[in-house]
Amino acid sequence: MREFELIDSIVRKISRGAPAPDRAVGVGGLVVGPGDDAAVLVGDGDYDLLLSCDTQTEGVHFRSAWLSMEDVGWRAVMAAASDMAAMGGKVLGVLLSLHLPPDGLDEAAANALIAGVLAALEACGGASMAGGNVSRAPALSLETTVFGRVPSGRAVLRSGARAGEVVMVTGQPGRAAAALEVLRRERADSGDWASRLLQSYRRPRAQIGAGEYLMENAIASAMIDTSDGLLGDLEHLCESSGVGAVVFESALPVDSEIQAASDALGFDPLAWILGASDDYELLFTVPRAKADHALAMAGLLGIGVHPIGETTDRKGVFVRTREGEIRPAGGGWDHFAGAE
Repeated sequence: MREFELIDSIVRKISRGAPAPDRAVGVGGLVVGPGDDAAVLVGDGDYDLLLSCDTQTEGVHFRSAWLSMEDVGWRAVMAAASDMAAMGGKVLGVLLSLHLPPDGLDEAAANALIAGVLAALEACGGASMAGGNVSRAPALSLETTVFGRVPSGRAVLRSGARAGEVVMVTGQPGRAAAALEVLRRERADSGDWASRLLQSYRRPRAQIGAGEYLMENAIASAMIDTSDGLLGDLEHLCESSGVGAVVFESALPVDSEIQAASDALGFDPLAWILGASDDYELLFTVPRAKADHALAMAGLLGIGVHPIGETTDRKGVFVRTREGEIRPAGGGWDHFAGAE
């Protein structure tokens, strides 16, 4: 089974015969279950609770040769925090399970790892380290269970998009993929553009402020983070919403560092931007009447915001090339197949 076939199979088994989500159950009752960026549970009346988890494993999600231990800890938190951002939520804290190789970590490496975790929590608004676990494993792995909150009934889901809306993305998708290519080609010393790309990969930031803004102002109809790549995650969003989408190549942002990497490495920048790349940006849909409110984030929050396409009645995700050709989109990251 491929990754998302497995997930779909698990979700179907869980859903079969399960009671419908019901707020009347009271605090802790499940409102939104599997199939979104985070689970939503009934909170205290003013807020719902958010829960999600993520894993970072040596040899799958990172290589220690390319990251410091502090980077590894930072990325583990931000990957999980990005799920809170995609729901419009605030991060409250994490539980961290450390799976260490048989020879463990020396004191300096362990201290650096935890320093990265704590620095990322501080960057997420002063979230707490709430506990965790330590065990032995074949390779270094960090499992982060993140919890947060969102105003009651206001979580932004993947399932709210409607045909005829604008597809938007924050920041610069593709920077992590470009950075990985720099590392694979051993071109990390290529100058300022390379060091800036590598910093984006080593120290990504969950777009928590953008998610909260889109939720608080009821702007985004549906939202997901781009941990699997722009096209792959747009497919997930469209499947949940029962719509299709067209992405316009001419509207895709190509920043100066990605262009420099493209020139130096002879790589198509659109392959990085559209394909598998764990950037932790937000991909969302907006009714046309609210598009200007979404674009205002650029000035208010100091982040890039880009309209890149539109949702359609025709199911599936497609790309309209600069020449006007419409072609089916490729996939994103699949843990059992790699990037497609």
